[in-house]
Amino acid sequence: MSLGLLTRRVSRTPPEVADAVFRSYVETSELVCQLGSVDEAGELLSRAVATAQEAWGEDARLALALNRLGVLRCRQGRHSESERLLKRAVAVLERASGPSAPDLAMVLTNLGILYRLIGRHEQTRAVLERAVRIGELSVGPTDLSVAWTLDVLGDVEALEGNLAVAMFHYRRALGIKEAALGADHGDVAVTAGKLAELYLHEGRFNEAERHLVRVIGIKERKVGWNHPAMAKPLARLGHLYARQGKHGRAEQIVRYALTLQAHALPSDHPDIFASLKELSEIYRGLGRYAAADEVWKLALGLADGTEDRQQLVPLEFPHPPRISGEGAPAFEVGGAN
Repeated sequence: MSLGLLTRRVSRTPPEVADAVFRSYVETSELVCQLGSVDEAGELLSRAVATAQEAWGEDARLALALNRLGVLRCRQGRHSESERLLKRAVAVLERASGPSAPDLAMVLTNLGILYRLIGRHEQTRAVLERAVRIGELSVGPTDLSVAWTLDVLGDVEALEGNLAVAMFHYRRALGIKEAALGADHGDVAVTAGKLAELYLHEGRFNEAERHLVRVIGIKERKVGWNHPAMAKPLARLGHLYARQGKHGRAEQIVRYALTLQAHALPSDHPDIFASLKELSEIYRGLGRYAAADEVWKLALGLADGTEDRQQLVPLEFPHPPRISGEGAPAFEVGGAN
C-alpha cells in the first residue's frame, strides 16, 4: 500500500492507526533527511501535515508537523514558505494548548532563527523574547530550551551592536548549560566562545583569554589536538595575544592553527587567508618586515590561485599547545623554531 493511499484512508481508520501512520511519516522524514534526501523528507512531512489535519484537526500533532516542515523549508532557503508554516504552527498551538505551552516556545525560537537569517531583527527579538518568557513559565528558567533561545537572542543583540545585552543573554545561557550539561560539554563551549568574541571585541583580554582557553580545553578533550575543529579557537587566541603585543606566543599559536587548516581545507579557503593575514601582522609586530611581506603575498596568491600551497609547509608549526593552568607556556618546551 502506498503512503499516499494511507493518507487518504486515515479519516476512515481508528485513531491508533492514524497515529501510527502519522508517526511513520515523521520518523521516516528524519531518517531520509539524515541520509541527505531533503526533498523526500519534505514530501513525507507534507503528508504528515495532511494526515494530522484529516485525523485530528487543529491539535498539537498538526503543529509538530508544521514546525518540522517549516524548519526544513528554512534549511532549503524557502524562507517565505517556512515563515508561513511556522506562524501557522504557532497559531495552532495557541488554540490547542494555550499561550504558555512548552512546545510554543520551541516553535517561536525556530521562527526567531528564521527572522534572524533573513535580517528581520526587530521581529527576531520580539519572537525570541516571547519564547524565553514562555519557556521560563512552562518548563522553568533553568531548562536547556531557555538557554538555547537565549543563545540566539544574544546573537541578534550582538549583530545589532548591543554588546552588553548580548553578554547578559550569553552569561545566562552559559550558566544554565553548565548546570544541566556539565562544565566540559560541547554546547558549553559554543556559548563560552561567543562570550570570548565579545570580550575580545571590547578589549577585555583577560576575560576573553579565560573563555578561549576553556573552549580550547573542551575541544581538545573531545577531539584531540590534531583535529581541524581546533584551528578556529586557536586562531582567535593567537589574535588575542597579537593584540596584547605578545607576538612570539601569537606566532606559534597561529602557525599551529595554520597547520591544521592546511591539512584540512582548500588553499583558497577564507580561514587560511585569515591566518596568513594575522601571521603577516604578527611578523610586522616582531619587526620582521620581509617575512611579513612574503606571508601577505602568499595569502593573496593562494586566494587567487597564483601561489602553490606547498609554500605553506615552511610556516607550519608541528607541536600542539599545552594549556594547563595560569602561567603555563602555550607550547611544549623546545617546540618553537
